[in-house]
Amino acid sequence: MQKSHNFLCDLHTFSGCINTTKEKDYEKYDFIIGMESSNIRGIMRIIGSDPENKVSKLLDFSGGGDIADPWYTGNFDDTFRDVLEGCEALLNKCLSEV
Repeated sequence: MQKSHNFLCDLHTFSGCINTTKEKDYEKYDFIIGMESSNIRGIMRIIGSDPENKVSKLLDFSGGGDIADPWYTGNFDDTFRDVLEGCEALLNKCLSEV
């Protein structure tokens, strides 16, 4: 039997945006993923705690670090490469668990 995963990627936890993450999402999803440290802080404020280690930054799957916001850096190519690297690493993690 194949194992399936449920994902919540929250890109809207930073100040000034409508927050899409809800406390009840913790039970619903296997992975709750933010792009950078402030996303994770926002997610943790909402869900309270992470006893099952579901919350992570996307680049945690490929060595760690934050994905720079191209709105501020102007460097969309670096951001694209970082997102691709994180997504490929997350996909490989999921495939290894099948």
